[in-house]
Amino acid sequence: MEQASRRVDIYYNLNYIKIMRFKRALPLIFLVIAALALRVAGIKLGLPSETGGLATLHGDESMTFHSLGNMNPSKLDFYPGDTISWGTFHVYSIGALIKTLDLAGVIELGDRQKLQDNLGEVDKMYLAARAFSALFGVLSIVALYFIGCLFLSERAALFSAILMAFSLAPVMISYLVKPDTTMLFWGLISVYFSFKLLREPSTANYFLAGSFLGLAFITKLSAALLGFFPFAAHFYHVYAARNPFFGFKKFSILTVSGLAVYLILNPYLILRFSDELKWMSIVFSCGSVGANSGGSLLEVYAAYFLSVLPAAFGWALVPFALAAVARWFRGPSYEKKISAVYCALFIAWSGATPFTNVHYALLVAPFLFLAAGDLAHRLFNKRWGKLLVIAVFAQVLLYTLYIKRNYVSSYTTKEADTWIRENVPEGSTIAISRNDFWMPRVIRRRSGSFKLLEGGAPQGMLPQAIVELGNIYSKADYVIISEYEYAGLQSAPKEFPAENAALEKIFSGTKEVKRFEHRLPLYILPFQSKSHGYQPAAGLQVNFMNPGMLVLKVIPPPGQAAKAASSAGGRPGGGIIKK
Repeated sequence: MEQASRRVDIYYNLNYIKIMRFKRALPLIFLVIAALALRVAGIKLGLPSETGGLATLHGDESMTFHSLGNMNPSKLDFYPGDTISWGTFHVYSIGALIKTLDLAGVIELGDRQKLQDNLGEVDKMYLAARAFSALFGVLSIVALYFIGCLFLSERAALFSAILMAFSLAPVMISYLVKPDTTMLFWGLISVYFSFKLLREPSTANYFLAGSFLGLAFITKLSAALLGFFPFAAHFYHVYAARNPFFGFKKFSILTVSGLAVYLILNPYLILRFSDELKWMSIVFSCGSVGANSGGSLLEVYAAYFLSVLPAAFGWALVPFALAAVARWFRGPSYEKKISAVYCALFIAWSGATPFTNVHYALLVAPFLFLAAGDLAHRLFNKRWGKLLVIAVFAQVLLYTLYIKRNYVSSYTTKEADTWIRENVPEGSTIAISRNDFWMPRVIRRRSGSFKLLEGGAPQGMLPQAIVELGNIYSKADYVIISEYEYAGLQSAPKEFPAENAALEKIFSGTKEVKRFEHRLPLYILPFQSKSHGYQPAAGLQVNFMNPGMLVLKVIPPPGQAAKAASSAGGRPGGGIIKK
């Protein structure tokens, strides 16, 4: 009887433990559900059936499918092409996903012409790939939570996960067909085992930290920066042992496991070594430090702190997180010190690069969130501290929701498309630089009765296309040009003199008849940097669906205008040009 009673007690105790664990996990479960809902909201924005081309409103999304289309499986040719500058895991994963859906009858694949005629099938490809990004974006939140639980309180870890769930940069990149969320997830797993390695330098921790770092690196090459964590953990033990050869065999396991994963998923490092080396040099050269166009390094840093970081996370979180990181330099926790040193080094380098993209902040985001979550935990028990934490977190969420609203509302390219169809006379000749993703659907699909004059091919260089547009625009009736084309070039006149001369020629020879723009208000992003060269302004990077769009009417010379009016019998809009 007593034994039966003990069994009952054990049974109820085990159930109690399970219930308590489930209750403790409930906040994280609800957070994951909310994060997933936020990431898939507006997932249909700018699909090919809406834009009229095989690309979407974001120029990077089509790269994956372009690379897949150039592969030749029958000849075992799986070279990723331009996406090798990212890595191979992403493009191979998306390829496997799309092929599986094709075999299941969900998607019908075909050649380029067939897909252009059936854009609904292309929509499905993008939706599947975007869902893939969203899934790994949510998994990254869970990974960050468990990293926080290693050396922070459970509440601090949850605060950190909340910031990861609702900050704009992680939310935005989870929507796009890009490798960043997948890279970040594998990278965070490597960081998790790196922190475990810091406490226990076991062979398993070395192996797992190295393997997942290799997986992150082959997903996107910029993940190499996260190698700081396993290396820092190892050399902490080397320093503690006062022995430079401490754990040398285990350290070899770390490096060999990472390299092995890289080679397994990218044999082209051996098969096409020169191509690999070329792309790696291009990628890493993008991290060069310095100012452009005669600007100072101080101006570059100012733009980074006042525009890029606030665009990535919201203006309220930036000073809060930076103050939190500063706290971590003090105290006995080596996890905090290593993270703080990484943040300082990353910001010192990234802030000095003139072409910093908002998405690049993802590699420092998790550690800013961990520090901010820890500070929020410390302040939350104080009345003024609780108000401050709520205010910061609320601004982060409201900023993300404001931008996310644009995913489900009208946008400038769509508005321009409607206006052109209704207001530009049939048969008019329209001049553009090139028929790229920012053009309205009526232009992309050539679906109107308009004749197009193009300065360059869609895959050509934009500056050259702008120069050529300056040579041909006078033969047209209208010019359509977007902020993506003119803003960056105008901000760098010394670097692009011919392009700026062409733009000046175009603007002086035309008059503006319609402007479409939805700029971010100052209370959302107070300090907004300018576009520079190929790099859009930070505000446009996050509000990418709303580039400024200009419709310009070409001003004909006086003699030509009189001749045109005479041949048209005095009727406005006469002289239709046939295709």
